Amino acid sequence: MAAAPHLDLIHVGGRVESADRSGVGRLTATVLRQLALDMAFISTSSWDLLHGVTTPSDLKVEVKQTAMECTGTSGTALHLVKPQQ
Repeated sequence: MAAAPHLDLIHVGGRVESADRSGVGRLTATVLRQLALDMAFISTSSWDLLHGVTTPSDLKVEVKQTAMECTGTSGTALHLVKPQQ
């Protein structure tokens, strides 16, 4: 996406998790809250029919929930990012 001239790719900073190069933690979420997002590409570690979209990392939960809030959707519990609807 960084090479696409019609897109603005923004990395909000914060701690970078070396395993997958994702921004994680409170600083990343805090900066993200300052943005109004049209769209967010959010990865997931697992999908469950009962629990929906989940992640094994508590450092990623706040960032993913914040990204959804900035686009008009929201998650619920600590490790449950987006419940199945």
